Amino acid sequence: MHDDDQLLWQAADAVLDRLLDLPAVERDAALAAMALAPELHAVVARLLAAHGRHRGPLDGAPLGAGLAGRRIGDWTLEEVIGRGGMAVVYRASRGEGAQRQVAALKLLTLGAMVSGGVRRFRREQAILARLRHPHIAQLLEAGVLEDGTPWLAMSLVDGEPIDLWCRAHGLDLRERVRLLFDVCSAVAHAHRNLIIHRDIKPSNVLVDGDGHVRLLDFGIAHLLEAADGTPTGTQAMVLTPQFAAPEQFLRAPASTAMDVYGLGALLYHLVVGRPPRPSGLPDEPVTAPSRVLIAATAAGTDGTGFRRGLRGDLDAIVLKALDPDPERRYASPGDLASDLSAWLDRRPVQARAAGPGYRLRCFARRHRVAVAANVALLLSLGGGVAATLWQAAEARREAARATAAKDFLVDLLQSPDPASRGGRIVDTAQVLRLGATRVREQFAAQPALRTELLQVIGRAQWHLGDLESAEAALDAALQSAVDREQRGISHLILGEIHQQQGRFDDSLAQQQAAIAELTGLRSAQARRSLVYAHLYRGQVTAHLGDATAALPMFDLAEALEAALPQRDPRRRMHLLVHRGQSLLALHRPGEALEVLEDALALVPEPGIADLPLLTTLAQANARLDRPALAETYYRRVVDTMRAAYPPDNPALATPLNNLGSHIADRGRGREAEPLLREALELRRRAGGEGEGGGRLAPALTNYAVLLAALGRENEAVPMLEEASAAADAAFGPVDFRSLMVRSYLAQVHGQRGDAPATDAVAGELQARILELGEMSGWPPALAGTLRRLALAQLLLGRTDDALAELDRLDLLARATGRPLSAPDLAQSLALRLYALALQERRDGAGTARLARELAQLGEEHRFARATAVLALGSQRQPGDPDAAPERMLAEVAQSFPEGELPAHYRLMVSRLASVRR
Repeated sequence: MHDDDQLLWQAADAVLDRLLDLPAVERDAALAAMALAPELHAVVARLLAAHGRHRGPLDGAPLGAGLAGRRIGDWTLEEVIGRGGMAVVYRASRGEGAQRQVAALKLLTLGAMVSGGVRRFRREQAILARLRHPHIAQLLEAGVLEDGTPWLAMSLVDGEPIDLWCRAHGLDLRERVRLLFDVCSAVAHAHRNLIIHRDIKPSNVLVDGDGHVRLLDFGIAHLLEAADGTPTGTQAMVLTPQFAAPEQFLRAPASTAMDVYGLGALLYHLVVGRPPRPSGLPDEPVTAPSRVLIAATAAGTDGTGFRRGLRGDLDAIVLKALDPDPERRYASPGDLASDLSAWLDRRPVQARAAGPGYRLRCFARRHRVAVAANVALLLSLGGGVAATLWQAAEARREAARATAAKDFLVDLLQSPDPASRGGRIVDTAQVLRLGATRVREQFAAQPALRTELLQVIGRAQWHLGDLESAEAALDAALQSAVDREQRGISHLILGEIHQQQGRFDDSLAQQQAAIAELTGLRSAQARRSLVYAHLYRGQVTAHLGDATAALPMFDLAEALEAALPQRDPRRRMHLLVHRGQSLLALHRPGEALEVLEDALALVPEPGIADLPLLTTLAQANARLDRPALAETYYRRVVDTMRAAYPPDNPALATPLNNLGSHIADRGRGREAEPLLREALELRRRAGGEGEGGGRLAPALTNYAVLLAALGRENEAVPMLEEASAAADAAFGPVDFRSLMVRSYLAQVHGQRGDAPATDAVAGELQARILELGEMSGWPPALAGTLRRLALAQLLLGRTDDALAELDRLDLLARATGRPLSAPDLAQSLALRLYALALQERRDGAGTARLARELAQLGEEHRFARATAVLALGSQRQPGDPDAAPERMLAEVAQSFPEGELPAHYRLMVSRLASVRR
């Protein structure tokens, strides 16, 4: 068969598949209504006629026919709201009154069940279960009937296809483009979950009465990590020819480029009124949208009036998305959305060559009023000059300051360095330190300019990791500040520097001072800075252990940001990231991930300034049993930082520590060891004395805990002693972070079997905890400290002492009125069950049931799960082969499928075996 014939038959096969989704009585009319090429129409007509002559014994009415009133799970079926050859969709409801919930419940037909539809249907279930996005119809429930018919219930979207909605509501060109942003966001969310939709078209995008967009029908979507491993090319081709990418006809592997094409085709349809390839043939050339409307205008059929707006940039954007070569399309839905945003703002777009003439025209369009005003001023220079004298004088003052700043920076970059052979300073940190010194000397008589330059230099030093120099520059800026705005901004930056130093109390004081100075000021810069002051105040409050109190601070920051005259997507993204971090601290990872994905939609291609977003996404995915995706994000942060910073920059320590800790938690300790060691070395080189201990202590602790997990307890102990001293110096001896380090030291002493050392640390900790409670109350983070003390006692075989610590933990929760978080509760219950097992106390079926439930917990609770497996093993009779220590170790190891079992579990198994002999 020639290539042209193959393409023709593939296109016909795809059209036939769509027709067979319709009831038989509607298929001929639907075919007649399609704008197909004559040869394609003829082939489809022959195939459709042949299908009608050869009906199989199971082809017939859908299984769901006539089921109104029947209950499926908790759902009661109502009227049919959709029907095709592959499925029937009912309106369904469950609950009553205020609890009533309505859904679209989808059942397969008999024909679909015998033609591979079940596999597609189950894939749709799996895909929808992964997606949680405001612009994607959500899966509510799924199941299988007694006769084997699969079903799924989705949120019911009471709306109409996006093209009809645009037409009915008379949307103009810019409004239609804005509507596509929500579709791009939904598709980008699917891509981040490794899902390709492959069938983006108007009927799969509904808009409800409030104008909210929902993406539907993931029935032919492709899972990039599908478990069955079936190659895309071996599957039956299912697509919509007029909207499908050309490579889909060739059964190319699924790619995000297919969905970029689909988005371009949808946009084409919205602005032109027809698909880009009306015939449905893959090699049909795509005509620029404006040229289609030129022809329609000439024929008197263009009712949109969009031709002028399409010509130029929007034409280029649409054609780039629809390029036949996937490599020349936009790299992602986010890139397409960014170019559409540029078009809306009359900025240059990626899709066009960016010559100076083109950029000048964009500027003129973007500032049409200002350009016109300047032209008018030039034409009437003789009049109205007096009215502008004050503004001109102010502008000259601003220009003089800007010129002075520019000249200073140029001179600084050309400064000779006597120690360097070339006579130029090549070390950026050295340039900035020299600059700060010169600013103090050169601009002593210009305090406003002096302050501005010191703020710029100090912020640059902070980003380079030279925190000591940055603090000195900002202290000097604060001293020379001439007004509330300059003082407020100096406090703001100082607070950020203190936070980076781990001085959270000092950081909080600086942010509160910034808020006091900036509140009530009306300049744009002051209002923006006030948003960040409230944002960082919330962030520091969360770091200090009170994420609940931080959330209303973020609410205030978001409200202030929403009132700014110019909205900045990146600023909005930062607000969402910090809210997501607090939700994670409150053990609400599902909510956190939704917030973070909204943030990612605002910055589809994060840069180095956006790495906190990727880090927090990694943390959320790790907590939601998505370790591989979490590791991908962590590695991306590390790779980006390595590319941007010299290898000895201390800024690399945190991302290395995050990646290493994640890998270690997965049981891959030997792989994590060099990462955590490098992070520690960077912290040591940055200085661990005094304030630097706030950063050194966590690096020491994480590395020491890893060494203990690898069975290297003797190396871990001196590191934890050093970490404890650093934490005490940086935070104070009764800070929860200092207590946490000491509790790890107690646990490792218990693992070594050193009872006197364990008792000494435990006694000291109890005294500190009492002092903390008297001073400021007990923070939620203290739960981990008490839990580790209980584990230390269990490792020594002291069950009564361990149970006393766990009782103290329960008392703490009741005394503070704050229940334990889910991970803390799970781990404390598991330790209690293990302690009872060591005492050979079996408290009946309830204890066994609780152990079984804990042993089945998800990834976030793997330590509790592993401990519960031991407690469950103790229920077995001594002669049972499954009660053997080797068997119990193997079961515990299943909680760490990627690597080694932490060393203390071997000791726990040994203790359990010894009491059962």
